[in-house]
Formats: sequence, C-alpha cells, structure tokens
Amino acid sequence: MSSKVQANNKIQWFSAVRALGLVMVLVYHFFYELLPGGFLGVDLFFTFSGYLITALAIAEFTKTGRFSLAAFGKRRFIRTAPPLLLSVLFTLPLALLVSPDFTANIAKQLASVLGFASNFFEIRTGGSYEANVLPHLYLHTWTLSMEVHLYIVWGLACAALALLLRRAYKKNAGKAKRGYKVGLLIVAILLGAGSYYAMQQAYQPGMDSSAAYFSSVTHSFPFFIGAAAATLKGLQLGPRLQRVLSKRAAKYFCILGLLASMAGIVYLALRLRFNDAFVYQYGFLAASLLAACAILWARALHEALPGRREPRALTALADLSFNIYLYHWPLYIIAKVLIADNSLAALAAFGLSLALSAFVFYHAEPLLQPPKPPGEAARMTNYLRKKAAASISLLSLAIAFALGSAMRALRQRRRAITAAAVIIMVLASILPVGMVLQRAPARTGIEEKLYAGYLAQDRDAVAARKDWLDGLNEAPLRFNGEIAALPALSESGALPERNPGVTVLSPMEVSGGVTVIGDSICVDARLALKESIPNCDVDALSSRSIAEGYRLMMDMQARGTLREVVVIALGTNGVDGFADYVQKIIDDLAPGHRLVFVVPFDGRTPTYGRAYRTAMLERELAPQYDFVTLADWRAAIEINTKILASDTVHLGTNESRRIYVSCIADAVREAMHGPAKGEML
Repeated sequence: MSSKVQANNKIQWFSAVRALGLVMVLVYHFFYELLPGGFLGVDLFFTFSGYLITALAIAEFTKTGRFSLAAFGKRRFIRTAPPLLLSVLFTLPLALLVSPDFTANIAKQLASVLGFASNFFEIRTGGSYEANVLPHLYLHTWTLSMEVHLYIVWGLACAALALLLRRAYKKNAGKAKRGYKVGLLIVAILLGAGSYYAMQQAYQPGMDSSAAYFSSVTHSFPFFIGAAAATLKGLQLGPRLQRVLSKRAAKYFCILGLLASMAGIVYLALRLRFNDAFVYQYGFLAASLLAACAILWARALHEALPGRREPRALTALADLSFNIYLYHWPLYIIAKVLIADNSLAALAAFGLSLALSAFVFYHAEPLLQPPKPPGEAARMTNYLRKKAAASISLLSLAIAFALGSAMRALRQRRRAITAAAVIIMVLASILPVGMVLQRAPARTGIEEKLYAGYLAQDRDAVAARKDWLDGLNEAPLRFNGEIAALPALSESGALPERNPGVTVLSPMEVSGGVTVIGDSICVDARLALKESIPNCDVDALSSRSIAEGYRLMMDMQARGTLREVVVIALGTNGVDGFADYVQKIIDDLAPGHRLVFVVPFDGRTPTYGRAYRTAMLERELAPQYDFVTLADWRAAIEINTKILASDTVHLGTNESRRIYVSCIADAVREAMHGPAKGEML
C-alpha cells in the first residue's frame, strides 16, 4: 500500500466517478431532454458505495484480523441520518409557498423517509420520477433507504466472514486475508446474481415498473458489482502492480481507461429511457459494470500519478455530492412551481442546494465528530515551548502558553458558534414544519376528483348491469321487494356548472354510440363527456397506458361491446413499445368502426418525454388513415396551461374541462362525417 493510502485512505480521482454520478442525476432531473438516461447515475452511486465499503472492510481485516460491525454501523449512521434529517427540516418549510397538494400524505411519507423505508413506500403508492400525479417531495430518498438496507446485509456478511476467519488469521495471516477476499467475492457474486434475476422476474414490459426499480431485492446488484470489484483491487495494490503503474506510459493507459468507461456510461444515458425494457434487462447491468471499470481505472490512476492531486473543485463537488443529492429534488419541485422558466428554477434549486450542502458538510457534520488535532497552531505552540525550555526564557514560555490558549479558545468558539447556528436553524424550522403537517391533506385535489370519478363510473356499471338483467327478465330486477333507485352522483359531489361554450352532440349524430378508453384525465371529465356526447360509454383508469388501452379495446371488441366510434384518450403514461401499440390499435380495430386519438399533453415535459413522443406519432399517423381523427388536446391547452391542475397534467378549472370535452366532441362529430374503417364514401 502506498504511503498516501496508508495515511488517510484518500484515493485521488475517485471524485471524478462520484461527480459524474451527481451530474447525471441533476441533468436528468433538471433537463430531462438532454440526458433521458441520467437516472443511471444512481447505479453509479450504488456501485461506488459497494466498492468503497468492501475495500474499507478488507483493509480493516487485513490490518487487524477483525471487522467491527458496531464501528461500521456508527460511521454509516452518522454519515446518513443527520444529513437526511437536516435536509427535511431545511426544505419542508418551503412547501408553505406552494399548493397543499404537494404535501398530501406527507406524514406517512416522512415516516418512511426517516425510517429508511421510502423505497417500499414508493412501491406501495406507485411512485415514480415520471409520476402520473404530483411526485413526492422526498421521492429521491429511496436510494438512501436501499443503501441502508444494503449496509445492514453487507455489514453482517463482512462481520460474519471475519469472525469465521479470526483463528485462521492468527495462524496464517496471509492465507486468511486471501480467504476473506475470496469469501466476499463469492458472496457478492451470489447476492448480485440473485438480485439481477429478481429484477428480471419483477419487470414486466408494459406494466408498472416501480416494484422492479425501487426494491432493495431487485435493484441491489450494482452494489454487489462494486463489492466484487473491491475484492479484486481495493485500497491495497500488490507490489507487482505498483511497479507496472509506476512506468511512464501507465498513466496514459489509466487516463484512457477512465475516460472510456465514463464515456460509455454517458453514452448509455444519452440513448436509454426509463421505461425501455432494455434498461431493466441489460441497461442497469451495463452501467454498473462500466462504473466498476471506471472505479478500478481511477484507483490505478492514483498510483500512476503519485503526488498529483485532483482538481480542488472536483474534490469539493464529490464531497458535497451526497448532500446536494438530498437537497436538490424537493427544492427543484418547489422552484418549478414558483419560477416559470425551467432553467431559472433549476439554477435556483442547484444554488440553494450547494449553499445548504456546504454549510452542512463543512460546519454541521463535523460537530458530530471529535475535535480534530490543532494542526499548525499546535506545531507552533510546541515549537515555542521547546525554545522556551531551551532558553529558560520566561517571556518565551508565556508567549507559548498564551498562543496555545488563544488557538484552543478560537477553535472552541468556532464550534460553539456553528453549533448555535445549527440549533437556531433547526428550531426555526420546527414551527413551519408543523404548519406544513397541519395543512397537508390526506389526498391531493386531483386524487379526490379521481376517487369521486371512479365511484361514479362504478355506479354506472352497476346501473348498466341492472338494465341488462332487466332485459332478461319479464319484470324489473328488484332489491328487497322494491325497485332500488340509484342516487345521483357526480365527480364533485354535485352537478358541475354547465359551461355554455361546450360542444353538445345530438343523439342522431352518434347513433352508433361512442366508447371512450381513457386514463386519469378522462376520469375527471367523465360526467361532462356523457352529458356532451349521447350514448357514450367511458372506461377510464388512472395510470392506464397505451398497451393497457389496446388490450381493453380488443377485449371489448371480442365481447361485442365496442361501439361505433372508439376514442383513445391515452398517452400520458409511458410504456415500452408505445409506438407499436398505437399502430396495433389502428391495424386491429375491426371494420365498421371510427377511431379518434386524443393527442396527449404533459405540462411537466412539454417538449420531450412520453406524452410528447406519443403526440408527435399520432399527428404523423392520422393523415395516413381516413377512419382516424385527431382530438388535438395538446394544441388546445398548451397555450394556457395555467387552467390545469397543479401538476399541469390533469384538468383544473371548469374551463379546462370544457376545452377537453369540446375537443373530443368536435373530433367525434368530424369522425362521423368521415368513413368508418373499410368503408368507402
């Protein structure tokens, strides 16, 4: 081991890998269109974490023949829990500046965050960075929860193996060291392979991927890939490899290898998208393997450039990466609401994240550590003391003691001031945090509308079933001897105010009936659609994708319940192979039907993302088929997104509902004036 590594375990150029992971995640969140696969930066973090923890465990066992699980747990807790708690206390009060919808169910969310179970909370609630409704303020902490779970599992594995080899270490230290590495390698390979297999079983193309993405079981293999890499070449390097790396040409190979590995990760991030099946089958694995290569090349570069320090800015960015990651997401969610320009919102979120991260890392976190040695002040004091002792000069002795006392007082005062500042900030945040918790609704306003819409849809389904049974019986179906009257029900609990500007079709215009297959946006507009379009059957469901809509259409068609005009109001919820399903809807629709595509719009990603790509595809395909008509909701609403709900996706005011319903009604009328599939005018 080189003297520098022995001194402080600080490996130069590791910061490049950590900084790359942070930049990828930030660009993905702030400017998705520039790096649609930037979420792979999380896998880079996982890989680096597995490598570093395992390398330190091996170094500890090599030196002492032991692995202290208690010391490991203490270090990990101090590094994760206090910064996480401070990030919540410092960011949650800002939620008072935005709609309460952003803090819906926040108490349960915070319990999962502080209990390191937010990844399973997101699985249960169907969370996603590309969420259909409002993303959770602390959604990003799922990575920290999974890290803690892996710390527990891997810490126990490292401790158990060290315990098994304790006696062997006393008899033959060299053999025990090799056995410890081989044992960790085998365990890492087995756990990593099991996790990768679990992801393949959990991921189903076209279905919700949250269980495969967020689970500590399915997404832990990047960590174990890093752990396996550490058993090959960790903090220690053999003398033979050190001699090779000391050659002049070695540094060029190391630099080239590091840059090539990092370039490979960036290439994947540029080409892959979150919902691509390739990502779950091979993308995460490829990114993690490239990350392991980058880490090993950085480790080799440390030896190939002895005494050469990495740029201080790179070191600082890497040191602050964990805290910046904690702060950036909630600050960005809030900034996007307050600042219309996305670039300015991103800049504000990053600037505030950087400032808070620097304060916490350089000032708050050191308070949890014992005071560092006095350093230069102590050396100066000791020097003067020696001079004083040599000359037996009372003046020099007095100066030495005075200077030492002053330095110690200054250090103590600095820690006291920092501690006071942290305490004041924490106390100042308690009241606004309480206010946020007090005003937070159980569900967002959007979810309330959807819930009422589902009740109304179920009511109509029961009514339709009753009518069908009545048709089979000579007398109407009776309940308890009396005909049951179904109570009036609407999405808002009362009939919505009718807008005189809405398009209303006559029964003659839609004599063949209309079937609307929609998602959560359509749920909110369901009652208005039925009032505007006679003989209209609406089947809407939150988070429904194009793939699910296609399967429902084919099922209705097989059962003979698909009406003459088929309206596909889908596209906001992404799915792998969405273009194929749009084409299949067109191709597999039976002759005699007319097809209407509602062009989707997502205000969160207005010029990129799944809704944008679906919209562009439908606009391209519609002119090629005479039985296909577009209800261009995107064109109608993108000029006035302020009337949408707080997520700029769902319907907000009555005006937005009027525009949505009129857009579909006008398209249905246009479709009825054109040919059906297989029909010639």
